[in-house]
Amino acid sequence: MTVSATTWNPNDKNTSLALSNGNLTATVEIWEYEAVRSIFGASTGKYYWEITIDFSVYHLEDGVSAAVGTNAVDLASQIGSDALGWAVWSSYASYPNGLKYHNGEYPATDIGFTTGDVVGIALDMDNGKLWFSVNGTWLDSGNPSTGTNAMYSDLSGTIYAIACMRSLPPEAVAQTANFGASAFSYSVPSGFNSGFGETLSPAPTITSIAPDYGTRGQAVSAVITGTDFTGATTVSFGTGITVNSFVVDGATQITASITVDADADYGINPVSVTTPSGTGTLTYGFSVYYSGGGGGGGGSETGLYNKGLLKILPETIGHITIDGDIPQYFFQWGGYAVIEPVPGGVFQLKLFVSDYPTGELTATTDYPTSLPDEFQPCVVDFACYVLSIRMKKWRQAARYYNLYINNLKKRKKDYMDRKAERRAIHALPGKVKYEGGNNQWLH
Repeated sequence: MTVSATTWNPNDKNTSLALSNGNLTATVEIWEYEAVRSIFGASTGKYYWEITIDFSVYHLEDGVSAAVGTNAVDLASQIGSDALGWAVWSSYASYPNGLKYHNGEYPATDIGFTTGDVVGIALDMDNGKLWFSVNGTWLDSGNPSTGTNAMYSDLSGTIYAIACMRSLPPEAVAQTANFGASAFSYSVPSGFNSGFGETLSPAPTITSIAPDYGTRGQAVSAVITGTDFTGATTVSFGTGITVNSFVVDGATQITASITVDADADYGINPVSVTTPSGTGTLTYGFSVYYSGGGGGGGGSETGLYNKGLLKILPETIGHITIDGDIPQYFFQWGGYAVIEPVPGGVFQLKLFVSDYPTGELTATTDYPTSLPDEFQPCVVDFACYVLSIRMKKWRQAARYYNLYINNLKKRKKDYMDRKAERRAIHALPGKVKYEGGNNQWLH
């Protein structure tokens, strides 16, 4: 799961502890224990974060800790001195090998972290366990991924990250937390959240829009279907479409009130939904198309019609009829077909498409598995046709398209004739007659 990385809490610290770097770096310059808690606390879930020791002096009783504790632990005491905190402490004169500390007990250990080291914390509040690592090596032979050899196994309630330090003036001690807002120095244990903070749902996904088209000036109530819409903050239908309002009906549906601008470009707009976890986009989401009204005879505008016209790709041969007439041009635009000129008034539109063969020849189909050699030049014809369309060289486009269709039909016939010949070569004879004497079989 994704987490919203927490920070140290500027309102939950000792006054002599200074925060900087977006409340991620804690600094202490006095010989008193000073501590700060994180804003977020966890009662369930598994989390991993890291502490970088920015500066640790080696005096008699100075030190820097990586720690966790409850909201009741005394921030003016050494964390670990009671049952409310769990800590590991850096090397200092009294404990050159470092110190692990909880409930006033500090059994022998070999922690020994100092300036420049990175301490990893793996907190499993589903099972009340805690592990610490130094520069990627888990202490006490621990393995958070398998849940074994935890340093502590008695955590309960709501647990916060804690930084606790003290120093002998004028020197300072400091540490910087990475709660998941940036890349970690070492690998996150399997099964643990990458960071410490509120868990977020996955980024939203959009599967469909209904209706998924409109005309200039039209007001539309569009239903967006998908996943993980809870907490959506923004809905967009792209340039030229105003989202007046939207309602999150549930995790899988949003109802948006939109208006297509009077001067919106014809075409297909992406539709996106944004939540705290990210943004989900349906690239071919909503079409703005010509209304077809306002006089007959067609015009120079390009019309986009809805999903009855899908995927006129270079691998296909087909044609469009409008009330029996074939329009001058049509080509693919995203998942749609574009036709030009657009007729005025109400009309019936039909699409006829036959795909290139895509399967082996059988008794019931004429489809091979891949594009045969005969058809390769046809793709070049089609590419020249599309290029002419984009350059608005209409006569050339029509010539290339007609060439594409004619060559494709011819090459398809040649291909099928060749396949028929191969079938005949390998076909079993229908009748066999024995002439005798010469041991000859005839058919």
